[in-house]
Amino acid sequence: MISGLSLNLPNFPSSQKTNLSIDGDINLGILYETYIYDEVPCTGRLYQKGMFIPEMLTYRLKRFNENNEILPNITLGFIYLDTCGGVNTYAWRFLELVKHDNGKFKSNVVGIIGPYSSDQAISLAGLTSILQIPTLGIYSTSVELSNKARFKYFSRLVPSDAFATEAMVEVMKTFHWTYIQLLYMEGSYGENAAKNIQKYTKKHDICIGYSKRFNHDFTDNYENVVKRMIETKKAKIIVLFLNSKIRTKLFTTMNEISPNERFIFIAADAYSRNFGNEHLQHGSLMFVYSAGRDEQFEKHFDSLKPSDTANYWTKTAWETYGNCQYETTCQNYHNMSILRPNYEGIMLKIADGIDVYATALNTLITTECPEAFKDKSVLKTCITGNRLLRHIRKSQITALSGVRYTFDDKGDMNGLFEINRFTWEDNIWNRETVGTYSKLTDTLTMFKDLNITSVCSIPCRKKQIIVQQKLKCCWQCKECRENEILVNNRTDCQKCPQFFWPDSEEALACFQIDDEYVKWGDSLGLLLLVLSIIGLLGNSAIVAIYAVYRNEKIIRASSSHFSVIILCGSTIGYMTVLFLITKPSYATCLVNRIGFHLGASFIYAPLLMKTQRVYRIFTAGGKGKQQPKMISNKSLMVLTTILILIEAVFVITSVILWQPSSERIQRIETEQKVELTCSNPPISLAVPLGFNVLLLLICVTLAYLARKLPENFNESWCASGQITKKGALIHELPLSIEGYQYDLSYKNTLNQSGDLTIGIIFQTDVTEKRNCHEGGGSKLDLVPELIRHRIKIYNENANILPNITLGFLFLDTCGKINDYTWRSLEFINETEGRRKSKVIGIIGPYSSDQAISLASVTSAIHLPTLGIYSTYVELSNKARFEYFSRLVPPDTFVTEGMVKLLKHFGWTYIQLLYTEGSFGENAAKYMEKYTKKNGICIGYSKRFSQDYTDNYDEIVRNIIHHKKARVIVIFIVLRMRFRLYSTLNKLAPNEQFIFIASDAFSRENGYEHIQHGTLTFTYPDGKDIEFEKYFESLTPNDPTLYWTKRLWEQLGNCDFNTTCRKYNNMSNINPLFTGNFRKVADGIDNDCITGDKVLYYLRKTQITSLSGVKYTFDDKGDMNGLFEINRFTWEDNIWNRETVGTYSKLTDTLTMFKDLNITSVCSIPCRKKQIIVQQKLKCCWQCKECRENEILVNNRTDCQKCPQFFWPDSEEALACFQIDDEYVKWGDSLGLLLLVLSIIGLLGNSAIVAIYAVYRNEKIIRASSSHFSVIILCGSTIGYMTVLFLITKPSYATCLVNRIGFHLGASFIYAPLLMKTQRVYRIFTAGGKDTTCVYSKTLSSLYETRIKSGELDNDEFQRLIIKEEFEPLRDRLENYVPNSFERQKLFRKKKVEKPKGLYLHGSVGCGKTMLMDLFYDTSTIEKKSRLHFHEFMANVHKKIHAFKETIPRDKTVRIHESFDPIPPVARKIAEESWLLCFDEFQVTNIADAMILKRLFTFLWEYGVVVIATSNRPPEELYEKGLQRSNFVPFIPLLQENCIVRDLDSKIDHRVLKVPSTSQIFFVTHKCDSVKEMDRIFEDLTKKESGVEGERVITVRERQVKFVKTKGKVIDCDFKELCDRPLGAEDYLEISKEFNTLLLRNIPILTKRNKTAAKRFISLIDTIYDERMQLVCSADATINYLFSIGKELTDEEEHFKRIVIGDLDIKKGDPNEELALFSGLEEQFAVERVVSRLIEMQSEEYWKDCEKKRSTREK
Repeated sequence: MISGLSLNLPNFPSSQKTNLSIDGDINLGILYETYIYDEVPCTGRLYQKGMFIPEMLTYRLKRFNENNEILPNITLGFIYLDTCGGVNTYAWRFLELVKHDNGKFKSNVVGIIGPYSSDQAISLAGLTSILQIPTLGIYSTSVELSNKARFKYFSRLVPSDAFATEAMVEVMKTFHWTYIQLLYMEGSYGENAAKNIQKYTKKHDICIGYSKRFNHDFTDNYENVVKRMIETKKAKIIVLFLNSKIRTKLFTTMNEISPNERFIFIAADAYSRNFGNEHLQHGSLMFVYSAGRDEQFEKHFDSLKPSDTANYWTKTAWETYGNCQYETTCQNYHNMSILRPNYEGIMLKIADGIDVYATALNTLITTECPEAFKDKSVLKTCITGNRLLRHIRKSQITALSGVRYTFDDKGDMNGLFEINRFTWEDNIWNRETVGTYSKLTDTLTMFKDLNITSVCSIPCRKKQIIVQQKLKCCWQCKECRENEILVNNRTDCQKCPQFFWPDSEEALACFQIDDEYVKWGDSLGLLLLVLSIIGLLGNSAIVAIYAVYRNEKIIRASSSHFSVIILCGSTIGYMTVLFLITKPSYATCLVNRIGFHLGASFIYAPLLMKTQRVYRIFTAGGKGKQQPKMISNKSLMVLTTILILIEAVFVITSVILWQPSSERIQRIETEQKVELTCSNPPISLAVPLGFNVLLLLICVTLAYLARKLPENFNESWCASGQITKKGALIHELPLSIEGYQYDLSYKNTLNQSGDLTIGIIFQTDVTEKRNCHEGGGSKLDLVPELIRHRIKIYNENANILPNITLGFLFLDTCGKINDYTWRSLEFINETEGRRKSKVIGIIGPYSSDQAISLASVTSAIHLPTLGIYSTYVELSNKARFEYFSRLVPPDTFVTEGMVKLLKHFGWTYIQLLYTEGSFGENAAKYMEKYTKKNGICIGYSKRFSQDYTDNYDEIVRNIIHHKKARVIVIFIVLRMRFRLYSTLNKLAPNEQFIFIASDAFSRENGYEHIQHGTLTFTYPDGKDIEFEKYFESLTPNDPTLYWTKRLWEQLGNCDFNTTCRKYNNMSNINPLFTGNFRKVADGIDNDCITGDKVLYYLRKTQITSLSGVKYTFDDKGDMNGLFEINRFTWEDNIWNRETVGTYSKLTDTLTMFKDLNITSVCSIPCRKKQIIVQQKLKCCWQCKECRENEILVNNRTDCQKCPQFFWPDSEEALACFQIDDEYVKWGDSLGLLLLVLSIIGLLGNSAIVAIYAVYRNEKIIRASSSHFSVIILCGSTIGYMTVLFLITKPSYATCLVNRIGFHLGASFIYAPLLMKTQRVYRIFTAGGKDTTCVYSKTLSSLYETRIKSGELDNDEFQRLIIKEEFEPLRDRLENYVPNSFERQKLFRKKKVEKPKGLYLHGSVGCGKTMLMDLFYDTSTIEKKSRLHFHEFMANVHKKIHAFKETIPRDKTVRIHESFDPIPPVARKIAEESWLLCFDEFQVTNIADAMILKRLFTFLWEYGVVVIATSNRPPEELYEKGLQRSNFVPFIPLLQENCIVRDLDSKIDHRVLKVPSTSQIFFVTHKCDSVKEMDRIFEDLTKKESGVEGERVITVRERQVKFVKTKGKVIDCDFKELCDRPLGAEDYLEISKEFNTLLLRNIPILTKRNKTAAKRFISLIDTIYDERMQLVCSADATINYLFSIGKELTDEEEHFKRIVIGDLDIKKGDPNEELALFSGLEEQFAVERVVSRLIEMQSEEYWKDCEKKRSTREK
């Protein structure tokens, strides 16, 4: 008979390698790992730090036992068990510290120290809490261990991860690191730490830009991780919660992909140096618990001799540090100090645990049972787990390591963090403490500023809005328009109202714009004021004249009474102007309107009267009639008054009907300009103004008709007038030093023997009572009967396990979380020191928290376990829970299904409510992960506390606040749901939300309307019809289990032994077959095969259980399940449930049977022509209208104004289209009006022409200057014709006609009018005055003026040349046009003789160039050019080259005429300039010499006048030049066309120039020229824009690079400019590109560097002519800079012979002494260059350069 399996337990080596014990009166248990984990435990290497631990524990214990002040007369002992690095071996090795005897478990120790990590502690802490054994964790920092409901007896010597994360966030806050990255590993340590980081960063507005959870199996794509880190590189701070292996792989990948990218890593105490990647860790921060130092132990260990060593670990230390064999060679060492062991980082906290226990035990015995110090037998009853725990928590001790320990109410140490910074500089790894953080005082103290920036976005500038991105600390800055302010907390722009403008500082408020109007102090106001005053003074003068000469005939005959009225009108007009320059108001606008109209009528009325009188008199006289009537002054005054009164009536009527007022006008809303003007509706001006215009027109007509005298009145007037599972309750269990007694009665155990036994551990009640039988019954009481029935069916089935019977052992835990772990030990027998399982496998437990407590133990003893409803994803971690499988899928599958449902219906905005603990928090974590991945936003998320302390009113208000998120995903337990629904019903009974929940969901009576529409993801439980029939047939007289009896009493509301007998069978009381208890029996279906490979075959199972559910498992032991999606409804007070869909894990498919018609979105899509303003959550946005002239850009997130003349398309506003042009057309009203008026005007002109033709012989026609009239008629006809082009579509042609017609038409009218008027004026003024014409100043006078101003020195030679040559030549060139270009003129003249030019030569500095420039500046010739002769010839060669490029190159094309580019080039030059002024006329190369004669021959033929300055006379030009004979014919031609004059005054005026006050020429051996030049460069470039560096200029498609430039300043070495092939063209481009040249290290120039000297000469000539400032340093002063003698060097002689041979020059040939060899040209140029260098140092020259630069910039 097989009752169970022999356990395949860890095979530990001999106890001397894993166990160490020292017996005492009181013993402590110590669990720790010193071995590196291997497949065979404790066979690997020892950790280097682990070698010290046993010796340290022994030494620390010895010191306490020797201390009579602590535990006097009582000895401490310990049992040290090495766990060898396995996660689950902690739980198994712990069982060696307890004894199982007759149903009792007795502890051998009073307390435990260990384990190291959080995962290990969680595996152990449940067991020690059940046994009431206090436990001190070492480095177990998981926040989960602070849950005293599960781990009451657990304390730790470090703070929790929550404290570490708080400290990290405090540092982030201190340094304003608002944007970080988070990398953590799976498991309790990493995930809980990450959860706390996320919690605290969110609280303090710190954003996590990138977060990544790493798997233990290294399956992550590290390259992608690093790339994402780099993409988020603004987040320079990266928080790490990773083990060393993951960190190493991460750093290695970073070094491969981006070795230069720098991040600052923040980590907890597990962080360490990663060799080979130290440069990546530079600046890393590590938060370290202060571990202290035990110097006495170090001295003790150093003093150990080989003969002193007793334990295995210390022997290993000898062999490791001494590189020897302990039994042999290690005996040669005197003591351990010789080997210099490394004590850094050893685990002092293990030894500190002894200090804590010793102090707590001493306090406990002293206060509770002091007699135990004398009577040790009292210790057994005195020391209990509860008492010891209390005194540990009250401990305040300073351990021998120097660390002070105090504990909070959760058993966490109130610690102090040291903040260490690692640096890698000069290949040295350093560590320094930069701060501390105290948990007790919650204070951060930093010793150093880290100067690190880690932000997503910098603050926006003033007047910029914040466009929020997905993360709270990320935003974009956007400029508002000029007339917009920042609103909604700087998140939007809002246009200011009309007449308002944003404040200039912040643009947060609108202020009224100051009105603009014509003021007294304005220029226009002053002008109007002055003109008005002048007018008034003029009127006053006229009045005075009239008064003085009132008796003169001309006054008396001039109708003075009319003149007085006209003067009154003009005075009113001038006075009205004064009101135009005051602030517009009702009064001023009234005065302006009245004054304007009345003033005009006061003028036009009398004028009309006078004109009509003249007209009537002329017409009457011409016809021989009598004197016309009403022409007397009295009659005309009456008529004038009537006309003025009519205008007054019109003005008063317009004022009454349209009262004047001031009006504010903002013509352009984006300009800060508001005009304050008088409001004059056009209609208010029409009648008064029209009346005045009528008077004017009549006056003009009559005046025209009355024309007779040249001086008549009408001409002069016309010229002047126009975003569950149930909780188990933990109970205290009685525990004493004798052990733990558990109730093993029939009420919580059911056993049926068989060949194979299955263990079943389950709860049938969630009770708060101490013993199971004290609780009430529930539907779960069906489970024991169901199990017994299912086992019976299989034992009766001959097809399954024939001849083998199944049995079971059922243990009821009554709902206590840690009882699962403890009761599972009842499945193990201990015989002869060997442990053997009673069962082949376990079914249970129910929940995830229970499963975690159990699975560690069952996996450690290799006992297969089938979870029922344990969905926590961590249970899929086969590294920890290898032998655990489950009959349901994990939480991830539930959340995946829910997210697929959300996607299916487009629910992009939801709420999330979950409970604390593994069920709720992990489900929520995966929900957050999958929703983020699928673009679904969680608007509101809340974690409910298990102690029900949450403010449910506030939670419901938040839910209602996010009511757009109608879908709410819940992972909360029954009581939480009840309170939530109750509060919802109270605060918002009519708000309808759709809840999505897992299988734990159930109906809440009274709140069905709140639950209406709820969707649940339910595992199909199937239905066991045979069991239901069997159970219903049970009678009270049948053999009955305890649980079934309890169910009879509950459902029948009776006493089983009495009143329940009245029922015939169970069917009479309606047993509850619904619910989730069937999977316990389904587990039996899966444990049907025995053998050592139960787990293997279990995972391969594919069966359909008797409940109808099909079971298959994946490689992690998770069921490949199918979810039913059920919908609950409450309609007509009926609670319904229907299946609306399914979700399969195997196929990952969602199938929906019904459309739910529910909307849960944050924002609806924006309409067309609206941009999307993204909010904090990705699926939330606002829609904002763009302006009419803006389109949608950047994926509809911004508006952009269309360009001028373009408008958005009418549909989407995604593109701009050109606006159709509007212009005056023929069919428009304005077009028709203009057309009619134009035709009328043309007809009128035609009529006038006809009249003139008919009456041409009449006196009045003949006397009217008809020829002028014809011109005037032509002008008006042109004007009328031009109007016709105004009403056609504007084009080049029509605009041209309009412009020409308008101006010419006006001139055709005004010119003859002017002539006629001036004739009259001249006639009247003839003889009164004598006028003379002032002629332009002569050259001599200009020369004298410059001498007087000190600009020039007096020089008689210069004065003579001006008088004899330049003055006459200037006169001859007045209005000169060459004959060859005479046809370009409108009127041809007779052929003129070309004036001779001038060739002026002389020594350097005598003023040749000055005289030529004076002449050039004053010459009035139409086309002229002044340039350096080098520049001219360079341009000639360019033109020749360009002309050649136009000639066909195809050989098949025949060119009939000979090809000569000179004539067309000369023609082009002549067309551009008729006067050519050359500075420094010299010929230095054969290319120029060969073309000069032909070039200038054509130039002179075309009539070009040449003026040139030179250092030598014509006959010495190109002297000793190569093939000079071909050049010589040019000389007489030059002499023929130019007057040759010598200006040799023997004075070098440049030398006389005042030198500059600042030194700009430095001799290298006399000063630190480098320093001086650097100083000047820095001074000159202070105001220059741009960056100092290289610059490249392009010269004839060549690129010339200069090393040091900035702005308009260039700094070069002599070699850079003169020792590389550069020429005059290059120097010319340099002078155009730069204003100042710094030339360094000019050598003494000799024949050895003749080429460089020639370039230097060309350089100086060019920059002098272009007026470029020069600063230089040289090896000699200016006068000694050149040393070019006549004697040739050996190298030159050799070069000369080669060239003579190449040119075939015979002896005696004139070419034998070419200038090429003699340096003659250079000798001539040296004097000029020296002279110019001297002048270029003068202050006058620098001022001249500044003037030229200013002119050039303008």
